[in-house]
Amino acid sequence: MATSERVLSGWRAVALENDLLRVVILPEKGADIVELTDKESGVDPLFKAPWGLRPPGSVPREGWEGHEFLANYEGGWQELFPNANDPADYRGETIPFHGEVATLPWDCREEGAVLRLTVRCRQTPFRLERLMRLEGRQLVLEERVTNESEEPAHFVWGHHCVVGPPFLEAGCRLRVPAGTLETIPELWEESPRPRSPQPRRRLSHRPRRRIGGGPEPEARARVSPRLGSAGLSLGDLVAALRRRGSDAAPRLLRARH
Repeated sequence: MATSERVLSGWRAVALENDLLRVVILPEKGADIVELTDKESGVDPLFKAPWGLRPPGSVPREGWEGHEFLANYEGGWQELFPNANDPADYRGETIPFHGEVATLPWDCREEGAVLRLTVRCRQTPFRLERLMRLEGRQLVLEERVTNESEEPAHFVWGHHCVVGPPFLEAGCRLRVPAGTLETIPELWEESPRPRSPQPRRRLSHRPRRRIGGGPEPEARARVSPRLGSAGLSLGDLVAALRRRGSDAAPRLLRARH
């Protein structure tokens, strides 16, 4: 495994790669993962916004509505912490849309075959650490949240991973562990076939097929002993991404918490 650095639209970009996979992270832009390329096929499954990545300090793009997360959103994969979705009032602070850490600079250090990324929240007492490494065609994330105050504190934790073309096409399938599906009345994008919101229901479940072999991934909660209660919107991020009829994308994205 090797690491390298370059400048991407004015942002420091750190690449983590081996013979099979290349991952690019923007440490100063919320540790966004902006590339996840399978070298054999050349396919990167992550969505790339048509307006592209803008340099630091650019005028917010149209439609940002005062949300820093949207001001220079370029697609890709972001970390949502300690809030997700709409802004939330918590203990006298307004936690922004999709949380704090996606718009804060992270410290990034290479430790052997691992990248260690760390960020401290400014409105809440949390420190978030992410270890990133490659195992063949697998990108492995190991993350830890620490409450640095003496008081219990709450958080919501999620990942905003958006896939797009050329990976996303007719016949593309996303396999995730079955869970609960709840729709809302709002439609965020125009659709030729609008769907009415449906009541809360359980998804049918079939055992997921492992792609690429190897042991079954684990999901572990790693929190400080001082942490009070926590709400995890990402309990088990285990997504096998595959195009029908080919292995044209990284076979497994694995996260441990």
